[in-house]
Amino acid sequence: MKDAASIAVHELAALYRITIDDDLVPEIEAAIRAPLDGSSGHRVDPAKEERLLALPFISAHGEPGHPLVLDDCILRTQKLYDAEERIAHAIAMRLKEIDGNSIPDVEAEYAIELERFFPAHHASGEINEARRFAEIAIQSRFTILAGGPGTGKTYGVASLLALFIESALRKGAAPEELPKIALAAPTGKAAARMREAMVEALAPNPGRPNALGNHLSDEARDYLSALSAATLHRLLGITPRPSLRGPRFRPRVVDADIVVVDESSMIDLPLFMRLVEQVDPRARLLILGDPDQLPSVGVGSVLADLISFESTPSSKLGRTIARLTVSRRYPMDSSIRRLADAILAEDSIAALGSLSQRSDETLEKLPNHQAALRRHLRPTIVENFRSIRELLDTEGAPLTELFKRFDAHRTLALEHHGRGGVRSLNETITEWLVEAGLIELIQGTPSIEPILILRNSPEVERMNGDIGFIFRRDFPAARRGAYFLNELEGGVSRLSPHELPEWTRAFAMTVHKSQGSQFAHVSLVYPEKESRVASRELLFTAITRARERVSVYGEDSEIARSITVQTRRVSGLPRLLERKLAED
Repeated sequence: MKDAASIAVHELAALYRITIDDDLVPEIEAAIRAPLDGSSGHRVDPAKEERLLALPFISAHGEPGHPLVLDDCILRTQKLYDAEERIAHAIAMRLKEIDGNSIPDVEAEYAIELERFFPAHHASGEINEARRFAEIAIQSRFTILAGGPGTGKTYGVASLLALFIESALRKGAAPEELPKIALAAPTGKAAARMREAMVEALAPNPGRPNALGNHLSDEARDYLSALSAATLHRLLGITPRPSLRGPRFRPRVVDADIVVVDESSMIDLPLFMRLVEQVDPRARLLILGDPDQLPSVGVGSVLADLISFESTPSSKLGRTIARLTVSRRYPMDSSIRRLADAILAEDSIAALGSLSQRSDETLEKLPNHQAALRRHLRPTIVENFRSIRELLDTEGAPLTELFKRFDAHRTLALEHHGRGGVRSLNETITEWLVEAGLIELIQGTPSIEPILILRNSPEVERMNGDIGFIFRRDFPAARRGAYFLNELEGGVSRLSPHELPEWTRAFAMTVHKSQGSQFAHVSLVYPEKESRVASRELLFTAITRARERVSVYGEDSEIARSITVQTRRVSGLPRLLERKLAED
């Protein structure tokens, strides 16, 4: 049976009334299939480029009316070529300002606040890496801040925003004249964490004399503390249309002088295009993210494409990239930190050694067959869920605590299907909790069921990635219904299960869906068969979701293979950026 790509090639041949050479058909099919694996296109055999360009439905530079574009040996759809070209154009327009000096006298204008919030050295004597970020952001309308978990990206942004606000106040700006600031992230969870980190950074800290919060005026602290964070879809005005394919989109310019976007590795190509086009060209756009984490679920690897210019600091784009390298989430002697470092260094021997040390209670490696999961994973899950059940059985217990307890442990999987995939794990965990008497089955469904929202639904204020609970009977702490933590506003909201957009059971979830979240203890389960999606980025992302403890269920060979496999997506964005930047 032919797949969609094969059918599409057959229809193109029929539409243009041509015969396509047999050896060119696989190249065209691969280009059409490329988005399924996250690539924007397919890199063709250079020896076939001339013959491909001779086909009437393929253009060389994205001319209208051609379904496919072949540029720099990358064959992709016209739509994805347009998205990459528009991103490259928008970024190039912003970067003109670096050489054009359109932000006058920046050093003098912000010198006082730069020394106040970004001294060249910390009190310990170490170089303040965030100083370079501040210097770039002061001079540029486009800045990228890269860094791993706990390196202080949000703290650096909070300090930068303080710099701009305090500078404006020093010059006598009235409250309504202060820079307008927009904070955003791809998911509600990530936006909430961004907001939490901002508030924490702005708070006075008597124990740390040099902390940001100790050096803010009351006016600046009040202004910055009042900032909210939104999902990127909400910031850009993108809402779903239940009755039609694709989201409803009303283009609008983001009304802000400074736009900060966190967890940018999660942003796919079409969404990044909208972001760079809708942020006012006169505004500062700050992109934060970790290029070592998983790329977006959708098409593209935009953050990694942009960060690739870090190796050419002489380029305009390279000069807008700052990187933070010192992690403060984990102590220097942390086993989780050593494991994460070994993964990034592609050192499978060191990684497996860290996981195998029996004296270390924060890391463990266990087999992934069913008997081992029952022996080791089951007690962890039962213990965690017992605390949840005790809370629900306590009248008047705060339901916000329910979500805190659920985040004490999370089971992550690499894939959806197969033994060790999310679906089978969810079924197995349900059985374990029924056996333990912690949940009951009501007409075949759990009385207590954690769920993961799969589609944005502004009508009920639920977004893709939201975690909730469905209670199918009344409990002393809560009556039946669906409950969600209001990540951005605080508190808990209740819905009827019939109001919910598409969702899935979430005793276990994929690593992709865990991005932007943190849990005290993470259990990562490898599938019993070799995984086609296992990669260094997947393993690194899973490991760094944990604050205190990591359990990896898998064979040495599979874990080692993950560390050696890097996610590589075909993208034409870097080449298009090079051209656009060279035009100036």
